[in-house]
Amino acid sequence: MDLEEFVATSIEQVLNGVKRAQDKVEYGTVSPRLTIKAQQENLLATADYNASAFMLRFDVAVRATNEQSMGGGAKLKVASVLSVGGEGDRSSTDESVSRIQFEVPISYHLDATSNDEARDRAKRQREATAKANRRRRSHGPHFG
Repeated sequence: MDLEEFVATSIEQVLNGVKRAQDKVEYGTVSPRLTIKAQQENLLATADYNASAFMLRFDVAVRATNEQSMGGGAKLKVASVLSVGGEGDRSSTDESVSRIQFEVPISYHLDATSNDEARDRAKRQREATAKANRRRRSHGPHFG
């Protein structure tokens, strides 16, 4: 498998895995919309009521296999789930082991009460900021 095919297959399989997780996850969000507000090492803010999102880091050893047989082609397999030994298929196989590192943002859905509280807190913060800005503008410049 050449580098171009390896990169394309890796990205395709990662994105298909993310999409599959998005379809199956019931109590959280895979790859939520994010804002650039607070940045700690693994903590981001989501665009929805300032809920927290985390970067889930993957560091995976994969074996790239290029099989020359009927129906064969480029395949990536995670190294820890590789099959070993005698499969009865006749084929010529080229293999190489590589590492893929990637991150996927995830967030947990808040329960209804926490969600309402977060929405109300965000609304109060916006209102307080707007009030302070209006007060500042109405008093004009202040020189101490």
